[in-house]
Amino acid sequence: MNGDRDLHDVGLGKLIGELEGRSAPGALPAGLRLRQAFERLVVADPKSAADVMAAHPGEISQAGPGLGNMLAVTLVERKMHKEASHLLHALGQARLISDAAICIRLAKALAQEGDSAGAAQAFRSALAIDSNSGPAIRGLYDLAARTGRPEEASHWLTRL
Repeated sequence: MNGDRDLHDVGLGKLIGELEGRSAPGALPAGLRLRQAFERLVVADPKSAADVMAAHPGEISQAGPGLGNMLAVTLVERKMHKEASHLLHALGQARLISDAAICIRLAKALAQEGDSAGAAQAFRSALAIDSNSGPAIRGLYDLAARTGRPEEASHWLTRL
């Protein structure tokens, strides 16, 4: 069985090499090469990709839409919640993460881990993207109610 997989991988390696040889990667526009390199980094080492994005948000955003979302989803799926939370905080107003659902997934994971402050920040990030996000408002309500802040809970309840 492993022999079949090795042959398959060798065949894919040859195909990849052939395609890369035909495409002349150096002839591609710099933005596309940056995008492809960043996508590879996200898959291979999402923590390093988060560091690069935090250090170079302007350059990464010019490489095309969706890279922030791709990185955030990867971090959340790999349960790298601390890194995803830091990324949300570091990017702030850069708007490189444009999908409120990603922020909500992160917030729920942080809440389950007991990080109420991180969860609240992620829910607020979701509201910054979509000010009418019912799940984000509900999440903030739940957090306030569970942590004994009835006035804040009431505020969020009125927005539901």
